[in-house]
Amino acid sequence: MTGGIAALGVSTATSIAVAVAGSLGNAGSVAGVGFMAAIGLGMFAVGALRIPGWARRRRTQIEGVTARLIIAAETPPQADPNPAREP
Repeated sequence: MTGGIAALGVSTATSIAVAVAGSLGNAGSVAGVGFMAAIGLGMFAVGALRIPGWARRRRTQIEGVTARLIIAAETPPQADPNPAREP
């Protein structure tokens, strides 16, 4: 996602530079900026589409960790069979 935002930023800066230079009528410069913007939008969209799946997986992982912590907190400590740590 971050790469897509960066590509959109670069295409915006490039289009501003093209406008300041007075080359907006040049089809090559406009097509290049448009292509860069399309690539940036595509990268952003792919990243955004992956977030819901990641969030579901992360929620399942956190629920598993929480369940293990609850079990560990409710389990009384066992007596140490070797308190003096003798071999």
